[in-house]
Amino acid sequence: MFLISACSESDVEDTNIEVIKKVLELQFTGPDEEFMELLWNPITNLQLISAIHRIRIGVIFYNIIRNN
Repeated sequence: MFLISACSESDVEDTNIEVIKKVLELQFTGPDEEFMELLWNPITNLQLISAIHRIRIGVIFYNIIRNN
């Protein structure tokens, strides 16, 4: 039994067109207001930095435990 599968050229072109449209939409509309508000909010920034540090410390301890 043989199974032959292929995608048509129009499917690939349609996918490429959709990707290009999405990239252009995001490029020219910029970030939304909610994202910018969170970005400029000092409390949010501190929470994000704190979370990143907790993750990094966890990775360090995991690697130490794994290697011993």
